[in-house]
Amino acid sequence: MAALFHDDRMDQLLQKFNYSPSARRAIQEDLEQFFQESMETIARRYWSSAKSPENLTPEQLRDYYSKSDRYVYESTYTEAYLDHQRMLRLILRFARQQKKSPVLDFGGGGGGIALALARAGIHTEYADVPGKLPRFAQWRFFKHRVRVPVHGVLEPLPRHRYGMILAIDVLEHLTDLSGCIKKLHNGLKAGGSLVITQSFSPEDPLHIPAWFKYNDLKLFNQFMKEHRFIYQGRIKPDPISVWIYKTLGQPVVLHAHLSRKVKGGGNLLLYKKS
Repeated sequence: MAALFHDDRMDQLLQKFNYSPSARRAIQEDLEQFFQESMETIARRYWSSAKSPENLTPEQLRDYYSKSDRYVYESTYTEAYLDHQRMLRLILRFARQQKKSPVLDFGGGGGGIALALARAGIHTEYADVPGKLPRFAQWRFFKHRVRVPVHGVLEPLPRHRYGMILAIDVLEHLTDLSGCIKKLHNGLKAGGSLVITQSFSPEDPLHIPAWFKYNDLKLFNQFMKEHRFIYQGRIKPDPISVWIYKTLGQPVVLHAHLSRKVKGGGNLLLYKKS
């Protein structure tokens, strides 16, 4: 069995050092089998490859995402961090409680969220920019024997199909934010749920500067209201799970609930289609 790989450079960059060993080992196996290379080689290529230059046209940006394999590695390697594992369990718990299906993971990256939902028996579909990311995700679903239909995010969504759509670490990368929100609204059933992360910050050069203003949650909620979405709250774990995570470092989620305060922003904001 190969030694467990640690990308110290990634850990330092993100300032994340706590991870699930079992999740990281499973991720390492998937990446090494898909690329037919060692993790050391895959990581070395990632760090030597070109990042997306700034000020690309929408067409150039889509072309970059389609052809680059940087995000196959990045979006998959980071799945093992404990904060991601905790978010994954929170999404899974909430989806089970809501009983809304099918679920669409829109901009699903390496496919880890869709894979976890499908393994839990939740009817899940996946969408991302056509190219290397969905090819890897599709390979991964086949390997783990789950049925997850794969779609391209550039195509219209099936009308009124989904009970819940996830857009995790997605909206801040879009050149046409309004057009995407309209697309997601169209894809949801009446009363369907949209779960997003609000990360409109200048910390990543791939975040679109035009949307930095939406770090103000009240301003973003007004934008969403204009697109016929009503803020429901932030999805949060129960107090016992919070204590377990802070005290023992275990990403357990026993129950998910909504905090309805319009304060701050960040992870897992819930909007209802109106």
